Amino acid sequence: MKAPGAIFLFVLFSFHLNAQVNAYARVTSISSTTIGIGTSNETYGTFITGLPVIIMQMQDNTIGSNTSNNSSFGTLSSIQSTGMYEIAHITSVSRTPGLSQITISSPLTNTYNINSNSSVQVISYPLLSSSDYTTTADISAVAWNGSIGGVVAFRVGGTLTLNHNITADYAGFRGGSINAGNAGSCDATTYISSTSDNYANKGESIYKVSNTAYAAGRGRILNGGGGGNNHNAGGGGGSNASAGGDGGKGYNCVSSSGGLGGTTLYSFIGSNRIFMGGGAGAGEANNNYTTTGGNGGGIVIITANQITTTGTGSALRISANGQTASDVGNDGAGGGGAGGTVMLNVATWNIAATKTLTISSNGGSGGNVTDAAAHGGGGGGGQGAVIFSTATPVTNITTRTLNGIGGRNYAGGTYADNGAGSDNVGIFNSSFGLLPLKLINFKAKKSTNANSLDWMMVNDDEITYYEVQRSYNGNNFETIASIQQSAHDYSFTDNNAEDKNIFYRIVMHDNTGNIQYSNVVMIRSANTSSISVALMPNPVSSNATLKIDAARAVTGTIRIVNPIGMIVFAKNVKLNEGENIVALPDITRLQTGAYQVVVNAANTSSNIKMLVNR
Repeated sequence: MKAPGAIFLFVLFSFHLNAQVNAYARVTSISSTTIGIGTSNETYGTFITGLPVIIMQMQDNTIGSNTSNNSSFGTLSSIQSTGMYEIAHITSVSRTPGLSQITISSPLTNTYNINSNSSVQVISYPLLSSSDYTTTADISAVAWNGSIGGVVAFRVGGTLTLNHNITADYAGFRGGSINAGNAGSCDATTYISSTSDNYANKGESIYKVSNTAYAAGRGRILNGGGGGNNHNAGGGGGSNASAGGDGGKGYNCVSSSGGLGGTTLYSFIGSNRIFMGGGAGAGEANNNYTTTGGNGGGIVIITANQITTTGTGSALRISANGQTASDVGNDGAGGGGAGGTVMLNVATWNIAATKTLTISSNGGSGGNVTDAAAHGGGGGGGQGAVIFSTATPVTNITTRTLNGIGGRNYAGGTYADNGAGSDNVGIFNSSFGLLPLKLINFKAKKSTNANSLDWMMVNDDEITYYEVQRSYNGNNFETIASIQQSAHDYSFTDNNAEDKNIFYRIVMHDNTGNIQYSNVVMIRSANTSSISVALMPNPVSSNATLKIDAARAVTGTIRIVNPIGMIVFAKNVKLNEGENIVALPDITRLQTGAYQVVVNAANTSSNIKMLVNR
């Protein structure tokens, strides 16, 4: 049965550029190549077959048995898998109807822990351009919400020209909240408490708190600062590459009731393990001033051949700074959030003297007490990390990882502690574990007796040979050919393929022994009961039509995804059995580039590249 025009319900139509570029999803299980998904956010990007993603352990059970009510509470027992990450490629996505499962091309290298005291997320890793890209707006991370977010990550195949800022400021672990307290005696001995009028809450950290008895009190919790205790003590600063500062003593206190600063993670930071900045502890309050702790900085990951600026104008920044806490009156002040991590896999830099660049992961400062009587200022946040894949660039570039300043305990008086140690110890030079993605096109075509594979490479001088791999289930791959590096365009014909759904991928081996996997492409069996999609014409200049062949009547969703992974068009569509013709929106409103048209129906996903060329 043919349907000359499919019936559809218009849902969303948008061509504006958002400041965020990533999609996020909470990982609930990992079994070989199958990743179970909980909550997700695909507002600014989407997870689709063939695209790379970053798997990252955000939190883990790092305090072990250090849970007693003393100064050892919240200190490190074992770093576990916290901060570890790697790249994977999606082979399929399940939506029932929301995102529920992602299948990747090969098992993960690292071990990721999923329990009540941990969190793992998957983050889209969009390619803004396979060649050069110039920013059109500030790009920032979606703030961490306790299970997802906090990371901005993207790739550019050539030169990234900055006209705007790239930031994850205040997007990391969250600062502690206040509890409306009562005036009382100074308490220097309560390190853990459930939510109480007498104790402010701790900042968030690399340990995911599941026990409500740990919520408040002056004890740190790894890189999260402790909350101020009764009476009006300041919150401790968060930490990352350096420790956070302790909060001020409190009102008329001899022994300190201030929150302890988060502990340093310096020795664990590297190209394969990175952290968001710890949240700061809140100040204790009995007069209802707002004294929350500052949020930590998030994570920025950029891969590009070169970063440049041109022309004149204000200095630009790439930053993951911690948040400075607000000033208060006659109550304790919150601590400053720690700096996060900026990771730059960039070969060369060409920054103009007329448009300079600052790269920073600074700790936020503690809040000041503005009252004349001594209360507790907030502890300064520790500095974060900036990691370069090459030597630290210096020409027209300023790189900083500064400790936050401790807040005043009273107007004109003493200060709470700064973030610990010397400034700029968080600047690292390291070789990345992220291989440059040099494969710019990989496609497969079914013919009567064989399947034809074609792929294209750029700058593949370091590649020594390629493996062609085949799978009938999308999980277990076998090598069916080995091809030496000799040209930029490659092809292979599989003459021994069975008439089943078949998955193919390319494994690239470089001259240092590292390997990189391509995206996975699939050829459907002639007997499949799923859907097939064709686009007419392609390339597109103004109007385009989708032809969708469905094995049965079904309701589906059509999305257009732009080159940086953002959804620019989506609608529900009712498909009849057989051929369905669906008109796409006015393409003249899209910029020139390569888009993905994704059709989800019958628990399957099919996507086709759409080239917009005007």
